Amino acid sequence: MKLNKKILIVTGLLAEDTIKKQIKKSQIKADVLVLPIQVAALLTPSYILRKLREFNVKDFNLILVPGMIKGSVAEISKSLGVAVFKGPKHAADLPLILENLDKLKLSMVKPACELLDEELKKVSLKKCWEATVQPLKFKDKGFPVGFPGKRVWISSRLPPIIMAEVVDASSLPDSEVLGKAKQYIKDGAEIVDVGMEAGGGKPEKAYNLVKFLVKKLNKPISIDSVDVDEIRAAVKAGVNLILSVNSENVKKLSKDSRVLKTPVVVIPADKDGYIPENYVERVKTLEENINLARKFGFNYLIADPILSINNFVDSILGYFEFRKRNPNFPVLFGAGNITELVDADSQGLNFLLTLLAF
Repeated sequence: MKLNKKILIVTGLLAEDTIKKQIKKSQIKADVLVLPIQVAALLTPSYILRKLREFNVKDFNLILVPGMIKGSVAEISKSLGVAVFKGPKHAADLPLILENLDKLKLSMVKPACELLDEELKKVSLKKCWEATVQPLKFKDKGFPVGFPGKRVWISSRLPPIIMAEVVDASSLPDSEVLGKAKQYIKDGAEIVDVGMEAGGGKPEKAYNLVKFLVKKLNKPISIDSVDVDEIRAAVKAGVNLILSVNSENVKKLSKDSRVLKTPVVVIPADKDGYIPENYVERVKTLEENINLARKFGFNYLIADPILSINNFVDSILGYFEFRKRNPNFPVLFGAGNITELVDADSQGLNFLLTLLAF
């Protein structure tokens, strides 16, 4: 892109090399004026004006000053007779700002990056994809949950994926389930989990609900059930993730080829549904169930050592033990198991649990 403007970028001593490096990433040429202050964000409009008067800036059509400085730069522009605006807060955003100068209405008060929030978000997501997800995809280090257009990637090398459960969804009207799901997505959920009632026995409801949500939502859908018939019905309806597989239902589920192709969460429950309280025994049972799932043909596996309010410390130790023994295995961290049973500050609890999940 060609721009018939002579541009000057004002910065401080510490940012000089970074600014020059970022300018080279753009097709737009710009000169850099380094003022004798270490941190660019500490520059003030009055100081910048005083220093610019010492230089011949009349040859420039546009001057960009650091986006982090306080106040308006209108007085600088008025006094010098040159267009002066705030640039981005961070040097890394400078190439995008320069490339969009022809369609960007710069501000004397607002940093330029805030005027391009959506564009910057797209660029950031693309960089994240290129740096993390894309290499995993092509090196078979992770696996997808969902379909093209509404897919997340699962890997121990990626940041956690947020999954939100609509508890007892099978007992609620479809409209209420959809309303809750949309709110969860608005709040940041990347997978919507359909929670079936304990005891199972509602395959038709599982099918209809999953089919309904798959059609209405642009996010992967999971089913939370150990009932074989409910799981099969959900998979037939297009569910993207199964919670959960254990030693009791794994053999029956493996007889359905569509289920085998669906990612599953494996839990440390034995054939009687018992989950060991001691974390060493729990991890051992979980690993046995994972090996059993592999034996029956499941390839896309996520481990859930089970976070529980009873013996909370043991359950946390179970996660550490499993991670130590299986450093590259994807893990589900069920924070909701704690927050829904504790009458305390949910935000604080979720924050602490999120730190543990990372």
